[in-house]
Amino acid sequence: MMNVEKILLSQSPALFLAAIVLLISYFIKKKNHRVRAVLNLIVAVVCLVGGIALYYFGMLREHFTIHDFWQIHLAGWVGLGIVAVLTGLSIYRSTAKAITKRRAEKYAAKAEAERVKELENAKTAAYESGKADALAAEKVVDTVAEVAEASAVEAAPAAEAAPAAEEAK
Repeated sequence: MMNVEKILLSQSPALFLAAIVLLISYFIKKKNHRVRAVLNLIVAVVCLVGGIALYYFGMLREHFTIHDFWQIHLAGWVGLGIVAVLTGLSIYRSTAKAITKRRAEKYAAKAEAERVKELENAKTAAYESGKADALAAEKVVDTVAEVAEASAVEAAPAAEAAPAAEEAK
């Protein structure tokens, strides 16, 4: 049966794995999240030092020897499993955030494209409306000009007849 001391001292492989995962996380995060990256690096160093200390104290207490360095006890496997599960959850959360962010950017780009398309349609509709109004105004001007010419033609014989009628008096 294992006692608490041996369980604790068997966690050095889990701490080594946690240090590796945190070091990888440091290199991934160092461009965008500098403070979090530095915290990951500090915790990785602490895990590494803790793993070395636990293994050293385990050898001092004669729970391990240098010959069974690569043999991981049951408690060590449990610790490795916990680190693996936490790493998996962290990866899942970060990919879910990335997918959500990418999806939101995609919807925003699509909404912007629709807004630009609506703006172009409104401009085209306004241009066509203005063109139709200009053609209608041109027709009105042409009609007014025709009416003015027709009344001028009708008024010209009457104007010529008016001086002739005055002469006849």
